[in-house]
Amino acid sequence: MKKVTQLWLATGVSVVLAIGIMTIAQAYSTGRAQCYGYFYNNNSGCNNLDRVLTNGLGSIADKEEFITLIDNYRAGGGANGIGADFIIQTMRGGTNHNLPSNADVADWKARVRNSTVTMTIEDQYYTSNTAYAISEGDEVAYDDSATASSAVFRVNGTIVYILKHLCGNPLNDLPGLQPSTTTSTTSTSGGTTGSGSGAGCAPMNVTVRPGTDYNGDPVAMGVTITGPPVGTSFIGSYNIAQDIDVASSRTTGDQYTVVFQETGSYISGYKTVTVTDDATGTVISSTTTPIMSPGRSGGSAIIGPCYDYSLAPKLTTDIRSGGAGGVIEVIEPDAPINTSYSVTNGPGDTGHSTKSMNTVWQVTKMIYQPGVAIPHLAGGFTPNQPACGGYFKAAAGSDCVTIKSGSRVFAGSLKTDIGSTGAVAEDLTIGSHVCFALSVQPYRPYTDTAHSVISTEWRHSEPVCLIIGKKPKVQIWGGDLSVGKVFSGPATSVANIQTGISMKTGSKMFGSWVEYGIFARGAIIGAGSGSAFSGPGRTGTLLDVCGYSRLSFTNYSNDASCSLVGKYTSAKTIPNVAASFPGSSSLPVGFSGRPSDLPSGTYASTGPLTLQTSTLAPGKSVILKVTGTVTINGDQKYQSDMGGGVKYTVAGQLPQLVIVADTIIINDGVKAIDAWLVSKGDLTTCSSVPPLTSITCQDQLTVNGPVMAKRLLLRRTAGSGPGPESGIPAEIFNLRADTYLWATSRAVGNGRIQTVDTTELPPRL
Repeated sequence: MKKVTQLWLATGVSVVLAIGIMTIAQAYSTGRAQCYGYFYNNNSGCNNLDRVLTNGLGSIADKEEFITLIDNYRAGGGANGIGADFIIQTMRGGTNHNLPSNADVADWKARVRNSTVTMTIEDQYYTSNTAYAISEGDEVAYDDSATASSAVFRVNGTIVYILKHLCGNPLNDLPGLQPSTTTSTTSTSGGTTGSGSGAGCAPMNVTVRPGTDYNGDPVAMGVTITGPPVGTSFIGSYNIAQDIDVASSRTTGDQYTVVFQETGSYISGYKTVTVTDDATGTVISSTTTPIMSPGRSGGSAIIGPCYDYSLAPKLTTDIRSGGAGGVIEVIEPDAPINTSYSVTNGPGDTGHSTKSMNTVWQVTKMIYQPGVAIPHLAGGFTPNQPACGGYFKAAAGSDCVTIKSGSRVFAGSLKTDIGSTGAVAEDLTIGSHVCFALSVQPYRPYTDTAHSVISTEWRHSEPVCLIIGKKPKVQIWGGDLSVGKVFSGPATSVANIQTGISMKTGSKMFGSWVEYGIFARGAIIGAGSGSAFSGPGRTGTLLDVCGYSRLSFTNYSNDASCSLVGKYTSAKTIPNVAASFPGSSSLPVGFSGRPSDLPSGTYASTGPLTLQTSTLAPGKSVILKVTGTVTINGDQKYQSDMGGGVKYTVAGQLPQLVIVADTIIINDGVKAIDAWLVSKGDLTTCSSVPPLTSITCQDQLTVNGPVMAKRLLLRRTAGSGPGPESGIPAEIFNLRADTYLWATSRAVGNGRIQTVDTTELPPRL
């Protein structure tokens, strides 16, 4: 048995107005029937469900970070430990229902690291979900459907496993990763370097010839340095050699000056060779030896640093971390973006990692118009192209600008955080991409195996790319929103409300809101009560939950942060509207027509019914009770006056349309519905099937009248545009006064008015 408890909608809002029971005996790829635990096979009834991983997948960007995350969850034990074990076993194919052994974990890691396996973060549509059953201490699978950000694992391009990013829940019935058949490798942060022997960082012999003072340019260690000839008066021919050990840690990556000087007479001369660390002025060594030669001026040479390193730039945003393949997340127009960037200095071609030369770094922002391919999503190397100098610039339909730059020396064998930069997504067309990347030059010291030619090569990070999208909103006017009631039977223990909040520049918040109160047996997340997000946007932060939950029942947390909102317990059921309209005339099966063409009265239909565009005349009331599906194919309106500009004067003149059905579907092009909508099953505001796009169901829908449903599927994509359009909703549900006036007039006509329910709200001034 299954209790449907929550619906996550691609349009950014989750509303479940009633909860029912359905019997399903499907077996999932976990090898267990629905609601039966993976490890212990106990039937949880899909009650008291929680996330597989409490904090989901966090900011993982690649397979190694994913493996580390699962290891950490296992080490922590508890429900998260069970969740991590569940992921390991189902990724291995879901055939082993024992807790994983050390050998199982090693096998799982080998499969993940297999070179044929890729991991990306992307939106994926799913039809089955999993969760942690608190009462059983086990993991269960159940039917569910939505689109959500997910970690997607592919083998040679074929999807084999999906994890929901928010909660770590495995999704869909997938086979998992097959046993590893090739040896996997973990890449290092080092880039392409020469294959030389590394003589530049070994103990070396420096030769300095006597003569006039000579200060050469910095060159690599391991290269013989000679001064200019002394001329024809030079007597004799010899070199003065001094061994300098540059492999020790005290000299690695530093620069030295070697000086030779002869002093004294022809009979009693001396030669002195001194090696000095240029950075500190410390004399590394000084050797004086007697000679038999005339006094001569000395010779000197600058010995360049022993460099051996490889720099790997990386950039992340507060929207997502960088990851393989330029994984794309959605961001709204005019939304703020914070970028953070760092450089990891890894081993060079000898396995050493010295400090770097003075290195240029640049943060660039690229904008690509819809449909334009993004170049070099994996990042890479180039000798002469900075990011905006052509590397990340598309042939057409793109723009690139450096937003921050500088230069510095990076310490050896360390990750160095350079800093962070704020940016804005701007008012770009839906479907545009905003990308950020970090580039460094030179990323390695030399381009030749002799370590004598200084590199000018650039290395670019993988770009972090965000696609401009939208989070559609919903507004409820003139009434409350209540979630968790049923048409009959006991109410479900959990029925959540989940909506998205848009953060724009200037700390402006836009979200879905209810004019009055919100009641939910589960949690209320994101939705504002008391018209909290109405107008030109609310100024604040996402942490200001108390501020936009003034009329939400109940703020049941004990702290001022209102971290938990909801949990309003009520045993009330959804009113039986159909019973209020006894008797009926029959409509033919498959009826397709206009309610305005029907005489006032109550009608019943046992088959599908289609409503075409209609305007009800004054005084006409049409009640439709349908066993089956009602498809609304055109606008349904009430005439605005009595004709000739004469306004309504008494409640009995008001028209009204009441639709009670098993399922109600509103077609994409419908914009306005004046009616009661009561669905014992799904009420869908868009007939198109997910996944949706910004041009699917893009017309705003307004419903004037009461709405009751077991499940409300909000799939319109209107509004939520740039700037002042951020707060425009996709759907408006408006409980107008004409509903109350018409109902009161009808009740008076039947002889009585009866109060059936009273709820006292906080005063709103």
